[in-house]
Amino acid sequence: MFIITTKKILIECIRYSIRMLIMFTIIITYIFFILWLMLQLTSASYWNTLFHLLPGSFRNDDTNRNIYELIESRGFKYEQHFVETNDGYILQLVRIINPLIANDDEHYNRLKPILLHHGFQCTGTSWLIARNGTLLSNGIFQEYSDEHESTASYGNRFNSYPTKDTVGDSLGFVLATKGYDVWLANYRGSIYSTNHTRLRTDSSEFWKFSIDEMILYDLPAEIDYILEKTQRKSLSYIGHSQGNLMMFGLMSLSDYYSERIRPFIALSPVFYHDGGIRSALTRFIPFIDYLRSNPSMVPFSSGTRSFFSNVCENILTKQLCFNMFYQFTGTIMDNINPNRLTVFTSNIGMGSSSWNAAHLLQLYKRLDGNFTSFDMGDSVKNLDRYGQSEPFNYDASIINSTNIALIYTENDWFNTIEQIERLRKTLPKKLIDDYLIPNEWYGHVDLLWGYNVGKMVNQRILNILNHY
Repeated sequence: MFIITTKKILIECIRYSIRMLIMFTIIITYIFFILWLMLQLTSASYWNTLFHLLPGSFRNDDTNRNIYELIESRGFKYEQHFVETNDGYILQLVRIINPLIANDDEHYNRLKPILLHHGFQCTGTSWLIARNGTLLSNGIFQEYSDEHESTASYGNRFNSYPTKDTVGDSLGFVLATKGYDVWLANYRGSIYSTNHTRLRTDSSEFWKFSIDEMILYDLPAEIDYILEKTQRKSLSYIGHSQGNLMMFGLMSLSDYYSERIRPFIALSPVFYHDGGIRSALTRFIPFIDYLRSNPSMVPFSSGTRSFFSNVCENILTKQLCFNMFYQFTGTIMDNINPNRLTVFTSNIGMGSSSWNAAHLLQLYKRLDGNFTSFDMGDSVKNLDRYGQSEPFNYDASIINSTNIALIYTENDWFNTIEQIERLRKTLPKKLIDDYLIPNEWYGHVDLLWGYNVGKMVNQRILNILNHY
């Protein structure tokens, strides 16, 4: 009788907890909806200022810095380069200039060019925000904790006395201090690449592009431009997530570019998608038809993104914001600096097309896991677009590059070990490196922003680059 009563009490406790969780989720959703509605009626800057007056608020200057301000705040300079693609899109490449190395093109072009390409819904800022820091007069890039953090909160993660051998966490600045000519890509539709020779962003025609167009037009235009500008025959390429999907796609179509990328370092080498995707993004699979039928910018404006990031700059909301971040990225609290969470969230959702989103969701939905071109949803439309009724496959087995390195993690919610193993077995040439991060909890974005990423990832990258 006692056991039965205890069991009933336990069941009621579980039911009560579930009801409270549901109620809490509804309330939080309602609050965020009200905040979003208020944002539509007033300016984001007004509400950002108001929220920072509330008790428990803190401010991280990097949260609201754009790519140019991030670069200058670290003591570097930058150049803006605009590249026109064959279909009329104007892409912006941002070149990091180390003022201690050279002050003119003639000297800077002696450096080895390297193109860093971000993933889905990100921009070139992805490579700049892992830690705060400054370029010292002796040429060393010193990283440090932000003002609202204590040194103790970092423990041995705080680089108080960096040397020339110290490898920092923000890869873009690491490479710029190690003698590389760093170029940051920003794919079409992101906030830094919203121009076109004839289309406006308020036109649905502007947003009719998927991963296919970025493979066929964006990467070739960027690579050709950098090689011409630097008078080089090859460049290095480091991609993250979708940035790798694009490069693998291009290499499967063109030996010409395979020969010009030396090396291709893939952080989370995404290609196959046969199950195992755990991100909350998969919940949007039912909306594929809507995204395809309504070509537009997703997910929201810069003001809205900035607004929600600033709302999270409060000890009362930080845990909730991290829980949302976790649902989409799989990153656990121990892997990143929680005091830079708002910096990371403000650099996600940087804009793309609904077709790009639909294309990724199509890949997540496929049972065979193959990387295929964009499915128009109609055999007649596919026939008109591809000359066949079904999307075509990008074939990794015909990639002839002998300069590919894979760097990946065990807890990647977008790219499982099984998917990477399939890619490894499919690639016909020997890899120059095949590296699993020795931390079972490291995830997808930890390859960019995780604790000790300088030691665990960036040092490995430098070792690879030293052979070229």
